[in-house]
Amino acid sequence: MLRIRPGMYMGDTENCSNLILMVLDEFKRAIKNKNGKLFSKVSIVIFEDNEVEIEVDGIGLPIENRNGEPFIEKLMTTITQYEFGLTIINALSSTVKITIAKDGIEWAQKYRDGKPQLLKKIGKVDYSGTTIRFLPDIKYFPKSHYNSTQLTSRLKELSYLHKGLSIDFEDRSIRKEHFYNPNGLEDLVSGLLPESNNWKTKIPPVHIRGQIPDFKLNAIVVFAEDFSCDASFVNEQKTIDGGTHQKGLIAGIAQVLKIVSGCKKNVAIWKSVIRNGIISALSINISDPQWVGSTKDKLISKSAYINTKSLVVRNLLKLMNENEKLQYEFKKLYIDKYLMMDYTKQHDKYGLPTPQYAKEKLAELFNNPKEFDYLIDQYVEFERLHEECLKLQEIDLNKLRPPPQSPFAKGEE
Repeated sequence: MLRIRPGMYMGDTENCSNLILMVLDEFKRAIKNKNGKLFSKVSIVIFEDNEVEIEVDGIGLPIENRNGEPFIEKLMTTITQYEFGLTIINALSSTVKITIAKDGIEWAQKYRDGKPQLLKKIGKVDYSGTTIRFLPDIKYFPKSHYNSTQLTSRLKELSYLHKGLSIDFEDRSIRKEHFYNPNGLEDLVSGLLPESNNWKTKIPPVHIRGQIPDFKLNAIVVFAEDFSCDASFVNEQKTIDGGTHQKGLIAGIAQVLKIVSGCKKNVAIWKSVIRNGIISALSINISDPQWVGSTKDKLISKSAYINTKSLVVRNLLKLMNENEKLQYEFKKLYIDKYLMMDYTKQHDKYGLPTPQYAKEKLAELFNNPKEFDYLIDQYVEFERLHEECLKLQEIDLNKLRPPPQSPFAKGEE
């Protein structure tokens, strides 16, 4: 079936890049499932004849399973529900060679047209790791095309998702790339921040992580005043259009803000405030994810929303209770944003000047006592509430009732 309909298993057969990504996924799964650990270095080379070599360090793939049966041969020739990447590589390649250095011994096995040859013991070595070298069969890949842009983008994402993973990529000795992000998602968030020197935040990045059965969350969040940007992943798949996991992140932060501020305003209001001032990188692992369409760009799993929100509330609230300064700056930032947003709405509705507009117009209105006195009264009222916010006193945001009608409505200024 693999050779008859390869597209069913790997998608676009004109793009060999998917083969490389399948190898990495299979290596991660096999090594992690057996040992609970992952490799720290990856090297990928595409040669002139389109042959590919992928090398990873670590303890190496298992040679045999617990029953003494050949593990590698099974991995290369058998399709199971979760493990089929290397089987596809083998079936759709004219030649494959896999080399494993493990427990001081190096082993090698070749495959031709999907058929295994004898597993050989090469000799003693003082290193460990796994290397696979394969040549895509032109019968299935007549163009043997590799999309370097797609590959480098995906490899860069992997370096963010796997903290400290070093990746070297070389395409036909023309293009060389190196990816290494020692801080993982925190480095990704740093890349999302504005380049403007005028942009700044008093709150350092906050790391939120948590785990429950069949669900794991890892997020880096920067609470910002006037900038929003995000990146999200589900099972290491980038979700370009976000989805329920991102909504759960915002809802969780909004719930925490409502709790620590003691404000009775609806959570929906805080969601709106936070959504306009947050930079985040979110990664979740979930069993049986549900998507919009086949592209997997947007997650729609209800459990992702519920679990993300729950873990964010639990872990972020714990951080807030342990760090008074963080809680202070967190409340100050978003309550301040709410006050400004609410005052701006009043300005639009009643023709009142914003605080910044007030400052700019003071000189012009100085010769008109009536207008000047009204303007100052409104500005001082805002500043009074603003000061209460800064001091983190208990404030009732319902104080912001519609002000009296302006004596100089729009068009009469």
